Amino acid sequence: MTNKKAKGITRKGPKATINKILQEFHEGDKILIKIDSGEQGGMPDPRYHGFTGIVTGHQGKVVKIGLKNGGLEKELLVNPIHLKQAQKEAA
Repeated sequence: MTNKKAKGITRKGPKATINKILQEFHEGDKILIKIDSGEQGGMPDPRYHGFTGIVTGHQGKVVKIGLKNGGLEKELLVNPIHLKQAQKEAA
């Protein structure tokens, strides 16, 4: 057997697309935290995976998110790659 690294095969699976990198969020938007393990920069703690929060602002390239965790208000700084627009509720 040969070494996979020597062959240049180092990774399979989804990579961050340009649309995911350049997506924009505005203050008041409801967003879902969905961690993409392929990009470690700006990644929130895994305990917040699946949480829903509200955009409270921006700090450079990252997005400030306000959310509640166990009755406490939290503010996270997250790279947009790890975020997804929450679906609108049907009336």
